Amino acid sequence: MTNLDLSTKRILVTGGAGFLGQQVISQLQAQGANPDLITVPRSADCDLRVLENCHKAVHNQDVIV
Repeated sequence: MTNLDLSTKRILVTGGAGFLGQQVISQLQAQGANPDLITVPRSADCDLRVLENCHKAVHNQDVIV
């Protein structure tokens, strides 16, 4: 398996504010992800049930979880 260099990747983590999402973020950081490049969309600001918001949220992201 090839390791992916996460240090420069912009990562979107949906549900990142929840218990499981926080575990995902911790693992990403343990694998070298830059915390400043991890985005966690908040439902109050970005309702991902609306397709247009989904398009905006994923724009310029390298990895989506």
